[in-house]
Amino acid sequence: MDIRTLKNENNAIEYKKCSVDLPSSFWETYSSFANTNDGFIILGVEEQKNGGLNIIGIENVDKIIKDIFNIASNKQKVSRNVLNNDSVKVETIDGKNIIIVEVKELPADKKPLYLKNNPNFSYIRRHEGDYLATDEEVRSLMRNANDNIDNELLKNYTIDDLDIESIYIFKSLVQKRDANVDYMNMDNLSFLTRMGVFHTDRNNERKNLLTLGGLLFLGKYEAIISFIPSYHLDYFNKKGTTERWKDRVATGELTYPDLNILKYYLIVLEKLTATIEEPFALDDKLQRKSSAELSGALREALVNMLIHADYFDTNSASFVEVHDTYYIFSNPGAMKITKREFFIGGKSRPRNNILTTLFRLIGASERAGTGGPKIFDVVTKNKFRIPEMELSINKTVLKLWMAEIKDSYPELSENAQKLMKVFFDENNQLIEYTSKQLADKTGLSRYYLGLALNELEERLLILKSGQYKSTKYTRAITSIEMLDAFSKTYRKIEQMLAKESLKKSNNNEDIK
Repeated sequence: MDIRTLKNENNAIEYKKCSVDLPSSFWETYSSFANTNDGFIILGVEEQKNGGLNIIGIENVDKIIKDIFNIASNKQKVSRNVLNNDSVKVETIDGKNIIIVEVKELPADKKPLYLKNNPNFSYIRRHEGDYLATDEEVRSLMRNANDNIDNELLKNYTIDDLDIESIYIFKSLVQKRDANVDYMNMDNLSFLTRMGVFHTDRNNERKNLLTLGGLLFLGKYEAIISFIPSYHLDYFNKKGTTERWKDRVATGELTYPDLNILKYYLIVLEKLTATIEEPFALDDKLQRKSSAELSGALREALVNMLIHADYFDTNSASFVEVHDTYYIFSNPGAMKITKREFFIGGKSRPRNNILTTLFRLIGASERAGTGGPKIFDVVTKNKFRIPEMELSINKTVLKLWMAEIKDSYPELSENAQKLMKVFFDENNQLIEYTSKQLADKTGLSRYYLGLALNELEERLLILKSGQYKSTKYTRAITSIEMLDAFSKTYRKIEQMLAKESLKKSNNNEDIK
């Protein structure tokens, strides 16, 4: 291993000076990586003030490794051991030994990893530092460990705390999907119990009690905030050049009284669908695309935001923003699956199972784990820019582009945008161009062409190969293309395994 291959500290790499004894700060980093993201702790290397790396080396490697595993297995000092034999490796640089410890992020139901037998000593990673988690962050991590937050039965709430108009809307939506049962003439309590809004409390004389999910979905605003004071939903339409909000929907506003989750969903979905019919600032062809497909992608994103939200979080709210070429869906609470799992599908861990079921009953979502792939299919079919998903301990933000890559960088210079259209207008094929070919296509002089090419290179939008006269340029492969290829391969493997399983099953039947 060459020291030149080592990178400076960042959110996934931490250096420790360790020479003779394991530093106590090792465990703070261990906790922060396990709670935040995968990372490497490199012992025996010191990062200098000028950014350089100084190899100190470790005198007694066996002792340090033994100390790491002993303390990691001591629950009085560390709540959980995330290491195995493959997690710790020894490397030699310039005759000096260093230890590289890989710490994997824990799944949501195993967090937080804390020190000193006290959850208040939980650490998280911010940029290149380890920070003691705030009280709210610790509570958020602990809530994330539970899959059924909205299953809670509310002893002091009754059907009178639900909005009667919302109940009738809910009934009519369910009735449309199932004409075999006369839901409309069913008394409200029987209907709501059948739908799972009320559950039987077997620890309290088998009384029917309102679920938290039912209150959120159908409740009166006053009743909701009496139990969850931080409950807040927002929608902003920020399309156009003006900074003034063109349209807003928010809880607590006189215009929208008793804005529970069902009403918010129906109002916002209608507004989102209406925005599809409007020309987008940078893509006037968007309105001629399939509005049903685009509306479906927006619906999936909206439902995903609402079922994954941590409504007890006091620092942020769930909101939707409409911009000229993209939408933002933001909710408090980290999504409990990875970005790849979300877009490929097949796996789902919603924070609010009651809400998930109620949305499925009205036809707003189908099987769990299918929302991400539906969004992904719309994006790939229309060659939109890849959705951006930001996950943190207490927030999930999905940025859903409704524009092609060449139209989604308004901040680029005019000349760079001309080049973008060349690279992405050939049916998105990977074509290599010489400088002369690009000059002919854009009409740019050698000087301005060079500036535009540098601008696109710095943003990693194009790649350069060769030197001097043999230099050629091509667009960079986007991450959505790589994900698309992975997804297709993954599905082919699934199909092959299914066929193989069926074949074995048929063979077994023949043997019998």
